[in-house]
Amino acid sequence: MLLSLGALSVSESPRTVPARSIFLAVCLFGAIIYWSYNAILVSLLTVDTHVLPINGFDDLLAGANDYQLILKEGTAYTQFFSDVSINKKKEY
Repeated sequence: MLLSLGALSVSESPRTVPARSIFLAVCLFGAIIYWSYNAILVSLLTVDTHVLPINGFDDLLAGANDYQLILKEGTAYTQFFSDVSINKKKEY
């Protein structure tokens, strides 16, 4: 069937049953390897990985990056974060 479709360029098809089964097994194994390679390649090229600049609230308080915490006055968050301090310095 594969030979009639032109998928394989073999000059002569195998004549005996063991040769045909080995030929089919090799073709199937090659196809699985090819499909696996293509699937891995496509998945690696399509997935975009992002590195987050802040891993937790401690990173934000440490001031290691250029991000600030902005809170609206008069909310529960303002009171909660006003008690948080690093090195006896209050930051919001």
